[in-house]
Amino acid sequence: MPEAPIANAAEPKCESTANTPTKRVLMAGRICARHRIAAYAGGFAVGALSYVAYHWINTVEFLAAPRSIMERISTYEILKLHPLSFVLWQSAAVIVTCAILYLWSRIRRLRQIIEQAANIDGLTGMCSHRMLQEVLETEVTRAYRYGRTLSVVMFDIDDFKTANEQFGHPDGDQLLCRFAEVAIASIRGVDTVARYGGDEFVLVLPETTDKAAALVAERVRMLVERAAEHKAARGAPACTVSAGIASLAPNLKTRHALLLAADIALYHAKCEGKNKVVTYTPELNKTYRTSSSRLQSLLVDDSFGAIEALSAAVDAKDHSTRGHSESVTVYAVELGSRLGLSDPELENLRASALLHDIGKIGMPDSILKKPGGLDQGEWEVVESHTVVGSQILEKIHQLKSIIPGVRHHHERFDGMGYPNGLLGAQIPLLARIISLADAYDAMVSERSYRKAMTKQQAIEEIERCAGTQFDPQLVKLFVSLVSERDETEDKERAA
Repeated sequence: MPEAPIANAAEPKCESTANTPTKRVLMAGRICARHRIAAYAGGFAVGALSYVAYHWINTVEFLAAPRSIMERISTYEILKLHPLSFVLWQSAAVIVTCAILYLWSRIRRLRQIIEQAANIDGLTGMCSHRMLQEVLETEVTRAYRYGRTLSVVMFDIDDFKTANEQFGHPDGDQLLCRFAEVAIASIRGVDTVARYGGDEFVLVLPETTDKAAALVAERVRMLVERAAEHKAARGAPACTVSAGIASLAPNLKTRHALLLAADIALYHAKCEGKNKVVTYTPELNKTYRTSSSRLQSLLVDDSFGAIEALSAAVDAKDHSTRGHSESVTVYAVELGSRLGLSDPELENLRASALLHDIGKIGMPDSILKKPGGLDQGEWEVVESHTVVGSQILEKIHQLKSIIPGVRHHHERFDGMGYPNGLLGAQIPLLARIISLADAYDAMVSERSYRKAMTKQQAIEEIERCAGTQFDPQLVKLFVSLVSERDETEDKERAA
């Protein structure tokens, strides 16, 4: 990575940024002189031709002159005989051309402004969240197609809320602008810098390893720190930044996974005292905690890439539950197929199963990984994950259809479950399906507080709880499904 210019970094001015996407878009909206000259020339030519055609038609058709007369009169003679009318005609043609050109340029500029409003952050001039997603998707596809590297850096301005409250929003906006100036000055032309939301920013660095990305992030951090010291000496609001880095890897194959990994690394940079740069490793997943509002921003895109990335982060908090959501999803979707659910219903079931435990992502590790039994207060925290999960999804319009499966997958068929104590058919079908798949996978998996059951023991326990914990009709289908899967696996191993 080439060294970025650092001159005047202590006194950035957001308005003076020379190469922001905003200015590039506005420049693209202008009509160049070459096109203007071509338009004027075309208007003049059309005016001359239309004038001659009008004169010929007027003389022959309306004045009833013989056609032979017009055939003997050249265009030059027509123009020479009527110079004043020709000049007036041409003037009108040029004026009409100018009006059309103005209207066309105006429409083009307004279209560019509308596109800018969608793709460019109005305050900092950086790419918007929407444009970031498009750029990142393109870069991920390109990196995989050509076997290239790709890194993402997520920045967060430390204590920005405090600075905003202490100095006011105008000074807070200046902090964002100063960071934008530093970030833009620190990257290459092929890189992309975007405002991810609030006081968070993302750098997309093609052809860059995690080590090279760490150098870029550290340089930005140092420039911001240097500017902060300068501002603090003058009594103005100052700030530092923390950064999280993630690079394309076998376990980070999508843009959603990259952004989530960078967010996890950023979370640990904040936990370690702020003003730090942390590179993502899978071990960081275990202690990752985040808020409902943060998850809502990560899930604003309803594609399965974001859903799968978040479900993996939930499972990774405890090594004993790694892959749990994926296993539950496999069993649930197979059971749903046997029930004859439609494709949209199966898609909702798949998303519900993947995110059925999303409410646990903010749960303390002391409870999730406790080796012994839980006391009453701890059980209440665990049971709250269904409500927390549904609250996370309620504000995301695209995911509202999966809320029943997430909220009610711990209801019991006899009405003794939680959170609402629903009875029998009152429990949504998706929740009844997930409840079976969730319980079975939990029983055959190792947990910190007990050993795994055998598949036969788990099936016997499910059959015993038919009609009390589980829907008895679904139990019959599920048992036959698991039995068939076991037989198929045995035959494949024997082969």
